[in-house]
Amino acid sequence: MNSAWTRWLFALLGAALIVIILGISVHIASEKRLEGRRSTGLDHRAYPVYSQADVTISQLG
Repeated sequence: MNSAWTRWLFALLGAALIVIILGISVHIASEKRLEGRRSTGLDHRAYPVYSQADVTISQLG
């Protein structure tokens, strides 16, 4: 059971596990960063964005 393909298999599984763990940690870090921005009011997605057409229609109405 110590052939080359088993070593490749375990190497690929280990690399995939490392990539998954790094991806999850980066995702959690970005979520916490966005949460911190939202609480300080620096996140533009926390506020509604109006286009120029919306402003013009509201002025006409």
